[in-house]
Amino acid sequence: SSTTAAATSTKKNSSLSSRLSQELSDLRDANTNPNAVRRFKLHRSIGTNGIVFIQFNETGLPPPLEVVLTILNDAIKAKSCKARWITRIIPVETSCPSDIEAIRKTAEKIVDKHFSLPEKKDDNIKGKKKFFAVDYQHRACSRKLDRMEVINAFANKISQPAYVVNLKTPDRTILVEVIKNNCFVCVVRDYQKLLKFNLQRLVEREIENED
Repeated sequence: SSTTAAATSTKKNSSLSSRLSQELSDLRDANTNPNAVRRFKLHRSIGTNGIVFIQFNETGLPPPLEVVLTILNDAIKAKSCKARWITRIIPVETSCPSDIEAIRKTAEKIVDKHFSLPEKKDDNIKGKKKFFAVDYQHRACSRKLDRMEVINAFANKISQPAYVVNLKTPDRTILVEVIKNNCFVCVVRDYQKLLKFNLQRLVEREIENED
């Protein structure tokens, strides 16, 4: 039933939030205890101020996107941002070198995984379209990349008109972040609705709506 489904979802989110809290505690312990188990590892990239990478060290951990969504939804529910110095959290599904040929190969794998052709029973057959967008950002990039060439590396591989470009209200957004010599990619839903995963703005919106 829908009630059971809601209860299961709430329990799952609560469980994941508890695990995240435990992980934060473990990270603090790791700073003082060299023998502590580190499920996550922090990387600070030289030349990219304000960016921290978090590596998932163990198998069996929730995928990065699930973790990010849990953090965002927890902030929305609490109307409070527990991470004072974090503005945005961007999940990474896969990565590759930041040259256009490597990006094209990665795009092919991503599109095959997330943008399969609709079956006859799909809503597209009934006249409903699925919308997508490619959000490309770059910083401290040592290689010169053409913005539209990177975007089209993904967009041109997606079957159209089964999927239609919609930059304002896409169902799915392909996040492409080129940082120095690497390209990081993830496919997400509700990216615009969740204010581009901006923690601070999400909390501000909830507080404003409450008033």
